[in-house]
Amino acid sequence: MLHKSDIMLLGRSRDAVSGISGMLEGQRLFSLKTHVFGNGRSIPWDDSERDPMPHVLALCLDGNWQTSLPAILQALPAKKPPFLVLSPGTNIELLRCAMQAGARDVLSPPYEVGNLTARLVELGREGEATMTESSARLLAFINAKGGSGASFLAANVAAALAGKRDRKTVLLDFDIQFGGLPIYLNMNPGGGLIKALEFSDTLDSAALPGYVQVHESGLHLFSSAKRELVLPDEIAEERIVHLLDVLDATYQEIIIDLPRRIDRPSAAILERLDQVVVVAQQSVTHMQDTKRLLTILNDHLGISAERVLIVVNRYSKKSEVRNEDFKNAFPDVAIETIPSDYAHVSASINLGVPVVDGAARSSLAKAILNLSSRLLSNGEPAHKRTGGMLGWLGLQARR
Repeated sequence: MLHKSDIMLLGRSRDAVSGISGMLEGQRLFSLKTHVFGNGRSIPWDDSERDPMPHVLALCLDGNWQTSLPAILQALPAKKPPFLVLSPGTNIELLRCAMQAGARDVLSPPYEVGNLTARLVELGREGEATMTESSARLLAFINAKGGSGASFLAANVAAALAGKRDRKTVLLDFDIQFGGLPIYLNMNPGGGLIKALEFSDTLDSAALPGYVQVHESGLHLFSSAKRELVLPDEIAEERIVHLLDVLDATYQEIIIDLPRRIDRPSAAILERLDQVVVVAQQSVTHMQDTKRLLTILNDHLGISAERVLIVVNRYSKKSEVRNEDFKNAFPDVAIETIPSDYAHVSASINLGVPVVDGAARSSLAKAILNLSSRLLSNGEPAHKRTGGMLGWLGLQARR
């Protein structure tokens, strides 16, 4: 799961630091700190829990880089996080000095805020990976167009990960009003998701068993009771973030079935996921809606193509829209297909038995297992993100 990295802007010139800080003001992808040192002020961390080292540094230079850059580099500890240099101008000597010191990049104006943000996030993830323990993988399934089969695939992939791949897996039904994941697993809606969010202040790993339902495959399920009516805007994003933190410390795989809308709850999830599975079918309208959704995910929500997997569900070689058409339309996105198999899908849903159990030898079951393997093989989170997320939604910090 992706977490917010600690980014520190460090420099000897207050104007240089505040200029970059003002440019990045309002972003939600990382925690930003600033520090101007000199005249007796030292580096502001001691690598302890009380004052931990940031995940990445951005060295902000002024026009007098010949003096400021060596002074900053000399003040850094031998074991330092990844860092880049932001300078009002560049020349060969500056590049040589920065690269010899281990800088990962040297950037100069004009800065494009989205690209600068993406680079800081990327370096922040690298720094975080060296300082923290392994994290659960967070995957989200979402329909490109209504009825594409995202919920069916989410339930079956989650069951396969838990039962066939022996991964400690939890499945969340985040369609809090019309979610139907329990049906696919022959379980009754439990209402645990809403209760867990309601009491998130006291939620921890020890309390989780009181909210989840356990499938015979070993899969844990969070769902909403049908009698509950909760509006998405009633769910505070900090409660979702805390729930994800608890799940992160408890499970290896977190699978979320997202409704086809962008709101506060889905945005709080999307900004932390490792991969999103966009489920579509073979038609021109599905391709158009897929294009629109990917535009939102990439351009507005900061999710790069490396973190997206398109699954063409109910795939048939006889369809006028071919797999090659999807590849041509989305050349930078990975694409998988799930074969059309109405009989086995219908039986699976009606009986509440995952295909990998009820029809293990079918081509559909094999495709779902292959999909679960594909998702496991993508265990290293992609780090390239551009632009802001909740900022685009016009969301401010919760009251």
